[in-house]
Amino acid sequence: FGDVPSALQYSLVHLTGDFPITAYTFPARAVLLVGIAMGLCTLATFTGIFSSGFVNYVTRQREEELLAAAENRMCGVVKAGIKLQARYRGMKARKEVAAKRRRAMAPDLAAAAATTFMQPMVSAHTGAESADSPEADSEPSRWEKFQEKFGKFRRHLRSFTEARTPAGLIVMSFFSVVLVLNVIATLVGTIPEVGDHPSSGLIFQVEEVFCDTMFLVEYILRIVAGGPRNRVTAPWRLFDLFTLIPGIAVLRNLALGRKIIQHSTAERVVEMVILCRIVRVLDFPVFRREVVTVCRALKSASGLLIMPGFLSFHIWLCTSAAFVWCENQYQGPFQKEMVSIPSAMYWTSHFLIGEWAQIDFSPGAGSRLCILVALFGMMTFAIPLGIIVESVQTALMLELVETTGLDELDKLDRAVTKDLEFEAEEQGVVAMASQATMK
Repeated sequence: FGDVPSALQYSLVHLTGDFPITAYTFPARAVLLVGIAMGLCTLATFTGIFSSGFVNYVTRQREEELLAAAENRMCGVVKAGIKLQARYRGMKARKEVAAKRRRAMAPDLAAAAATTFMQPMVSAHTGAESADSPEADSEPSRWEKFQEKFGKFRRHLRSFTEARTPAGLIVMSFFSVVLVLNVIATLVGTIPEVGDHPSSGLIFQVEEVFCDTMFLVEYILRIVAGGPRNRVTAPWRLFDLFTLIPGIAVLRNLALGRKIIQHSTAERVVEMVILCRIVRVLDFPVFRREVVTVCRALKSASGLLIMPGFLSFHIWLCTSAAFVWCENQYQGPFQKEMVSIPSAMYWTSHFLIGEWAQIDFSPGAGSRLCILVALFGMMTFAIPLGIIVESVQTALMLELVETTGLDELDKLDRAVTKDLEFEAEEQGVVAMASQATMK
């Protein structure tokens, strides 16, 4: 802080919310406190204005997508109603045709009953009628009966695994508790004081075998129940199968009489896989809707992140090259860490997100580059964050559209359409006024 140009670098880094230097006098701390309170708000406003242009453009497209989603839902309801109505009319028409046939055959049956050969004619007629009736069809085979019974069993088991029955709710909640306890036990087992205890090995082995057995039972129940989410190739079922691998290693240790806690590389891998089981919490019914919303938001944002992602990577690469040149050309204090572009990219990735692990650069070169990165580089990296936030907001709106009644959807459609028409008219008036001014 010997002069104002040198102080610009450090003060700007503090205003971005990072504090690589904290040893200040009391008056300097008071100034720093006031600067942080005012500077953070100013930089946040500047960053918001810088990135809001692209986000607003995306928002206008999202409004049209929301209107299209509401219209598609209303059209789907109308199509479903038309199909149900057509099916009902078809069934009604078939019943009327069958009734007309029965009424037309009634006089013939009455005339045949008056003849001498009434009994053979009736038997012949009843034989023909029975041949056309469903009862005359061949009996289902044993395989078809088995398929029907197994289908009913799978439907009941699917309701059980999805916790739609009281017994299923209790059992699936038990499996969820076992999952949480297994992850907690693995975390506790990594503590040296617990893992090195003589009796801890057997306890953790028994706990792991019990939990793996419960996970295997749950996996088999879900696979047998079937359904779109319970296919063998479904993502969650593949992840469940992956998390069952540690059970094989534990059984192998038991068979060989080894301790489960050996502090080896293989054991660390097993612990990592066991800790990955915590991801299965996202498959709980309580969080399922939120997970679907987040996945939908990331899917919708993936296409919009290509251009900002390329821009961010370009800035990252160019900034790293500039730091390497500045520090090596002017013999800066950070020259040892900036020996190549890959190593500089590691440190620059921290700088661009606002984390300044190193603040001392070459005077007049690296320090000025630090100011430019704090002003513009961090703001450019804020654009993808804004797009992701906007995508999550749109996903929440789509979920609201899917759960909203048709009457409310109609009102929302009319309100948004009026707003769009008003904005279009307002833009047209502004354009006409500007043309008149130019003339």
